[in-house]
Amino acid sequence: MSDNKIFFSYSRDNSDFVLGLAKDLRDTGANVWLDQLDIKPGTRWDKSIETALEDSGTLLVVLSKSSVASHNVMDEVSYALEEGKTVVPILLEECDVPFRLRRLQFADFTQSHESGMQTLVRALHIGEDSTSTPASDTVKSSPPEKPAAPVSKESSSSKKKNSKTLLYVIGGILAVIVIVFSTGVINLEDSSDELKLNGVETAANDEEAWQNAQSINTAKAYLDYAAKYNEDGKYVQEAYEAIDGLYNSKGIVEYSEGSGSEKENFFYRYKGGLDDESDAPEKGGYIIALDDWPVNLDLLGTNSGATGNIRKNQIATVVQIHLVEDKVYCTINYHQE
Repeated sequence: MSDNKIFFSYSRDNSDFVLGLAKDLRDTGANVWLDQLDIKPGTRWDKSIETALEDSGTLLVVLSKSSVASHNVMDEVSYALEEGKTVVPILLEECDVPFRLRRLQFADFTQSHESGMQTLVRALHIGEDSTSTPASDTVKSSPPEKPAAPVSKESSSSKKKNSKTLLYVIGGILAVIVIVFSTGVINLEDSSDELKLNGVETAANDEEAWQNAQSINTAKAYLDYAAKYNEDGKYVQEAYEAIDGLYNSKGIVEYSEGSGSEKENFFYRYKGGLDDESDAPEKGGYIIALDDWPVNLDLLGTNSGATGNIRKNQIATVVQIHLVEDKVYCTINYHQE
């Protein structure tokens, strides 16, 4: 794989923008691959795209109303994320950004092409020279070096002690981290997005992924394991049983309200891994909270009031679906702390 090759994923509706952007990036020295520019006549189109995607280290996905609805574009994004490639979203117009891309740094071209281009160039590290001095654009001549002052035995000894102390501190920190992870004290569902479930998604094999899921011990971790090893995983049934074992509460949440362009979702259907942006809930399926959200005992929360909250990125199982005017409610099983 060529780590510096950049692959474009986009909808044909946005071809004019993409062609112009690809040429602009090439002018900056970027190693860009674009199907319309780089596939030779007589070559199999699908095979060329597959090979280029495999060989690229970075994927630029142009987000528009048509591209987020394109199965080909979303398949390319899923492949790039699963393979650990760098994915940089480019926002061309306001649209429903897929859940899997919302936490990534993106270049916004909706307001200004110039500012979007500047953000993109920085994100791609174009023009950066690792040998240059980062504090200044120009390298100033240094004054003649003065003879080194003699090092006293006392100062040398002090430096050695400080070095040993630093090593002890680092060692202590690493030991605490190992103990905490091995005992499952940390609940990664409370941690930052960058830490969530990487151990399950990037595990080398079934056994390692299952051990990681158990150490994380959240519904999301077990569901991601089950989704990844659904066909031949040894612990898939245990994963679903573990999810049920985590639930200790039941209630009703407002899943979405409105319709058409005015519709707003408070949850998404979740199947594990990357397939988490589906719209409509289904009985017996799983949903993920997009933000902290109240749980009630009745549909409108007017009788018994709120029973608690389901937290952002927390998973729940749908027991029943209720339609009230333009609102969708779900009775759920979930974990209430």
